[in-house]
This record gives sequence, structure tokens and C-alpha cells, in this order.
Amino acid sequence: MLLRKLVLLLPAALLSCAVPTGLNSIVPAHSTHSPTKAGSPPPPDSRPPSALNGTVKAAKVVTSPECSPWYNFYGRDRWTYTELQWCFRQQADGTILSQEQRNPWYYWGGAWYTGKSHKLVWQTKGTVGGTRDFDSGKDWNDGPAKKDIYIFKPKIPAGVYAVNLNYQQEGPWWGADAAINEAVMFSVVLGD
Repeated sequence: MLLRKLVLLLPAALLSCAVPTGLNSIVPAHSTHSPTKAGSPPPPDSRPPSALNGTVKAAKVVTSPECSPWYNFYGRDRWTYTELQWCFRQQADGTILSQEQRNPWYYWGGAWYTGKSHKLVWQTKGTVGGTRDFDSGKDWNDGPAKKDIYIFKPKIPAGVYAVNLNYQQEGPWWGADAAINEAVMFSVVLGD
């Protein structure tokens, strides 16, 4: 009889170990978890979050001189994941900074789920060339997006610039306790 009770309680115990306690969910009420939505996130080291420590970043391949490499960011304790890239675009009266998010994932109940239909709350701030500060302010979108997040006025002169930025994100699914908080540095080449 005792063995039977243990067998019945085992699945519940395993599931409770796979969900972080005290996390605030930022998921819409209509969202549900389904094995058909489960998958594996893009990184090859997609072991459960508790099995890994630290941040893992993908090989940085620069797609153009005006853009950063693509970065792979994990949230605290590896419960969330998102890929990001920042690009600069020159216009007559200013320099536009855009941000692209792709492949958001979250870990729940022993599996990774796509966060493409979940709310991402984020903020990006930093410095270009050590003297031009920017702050996107707190923003959000449903799933990944490509957005213009800041306009430098006047236009940044042509040249090579070091960019230091900090990216913070809540979601998909999990709130502040599993947030992404990453600092990166890269160089961009701006034309006229």
C-alpha cells in the first residue's frame, strides 16, 4: 500500500521540483502549457536550468558593420532564453538604434516551451562612444519583435564606436525572479 502511494505521488513531486518557487508569472490568462508546444531551445546545452551555472553566449557572428553580433541570453537560473541583436541606421537628422529579439523560450515542468506568443517586458540602456547615453525606457511586446528603440539627435558622425549596453527582460512566462539582465560591449562602424 505504501509503495502504491509513493508511485502516485512521484509525478507530482517531480513536477514541483521543475518549477521555481516564488516566481511571478506574466503570462496572459488564456495561455496554457501543452506537450505539443514543448520543444528544445536553440542552444545545444539545453539541459535543465539547475544543471548549469553562468551565462552562455553563442559564437558572435557580425552580420553587418552597423550591427552587433547576435547574443544568446539566459535569465536567472536559466528559466528563460532570448536571442538579441542591435543595429544602427543613419538618417539625415539622426541615428536610429533598433533592437531585434528572436527565439524566446521558457523552461517549465521539465521541458522548454516557445515564448513566441508571450509578453516580453524589456529595457535597453547604455552608451555609444563613451559620451552618448541612451535609454529605451521600459517597453513590451507580445513575442519577439524588431523595433526602433532610440534616436540620437543630432546624428552621430561617421566612425567606429564602442557600444556598451545593458539589457533587462522579464518573460516569456516568468517574471522578475527569472529575468534576463545582461551587459554587452561591441563595436559598430557608422557611415554618413
